[in-house]
Amino acid sequence: MQIKMGIFVFQNIGFSKFISVHASLYHT
Repeated sequence: MQIKMGIFVFQNIGFSKFISVHASLYHT
């Protein structure tokens, strides 16, 4: 159960980073 939670958090962070990179690319 804890491992699943860690994966979920990791994916969440990765998703946020992906959004940030995308946003900066479109704002340039």
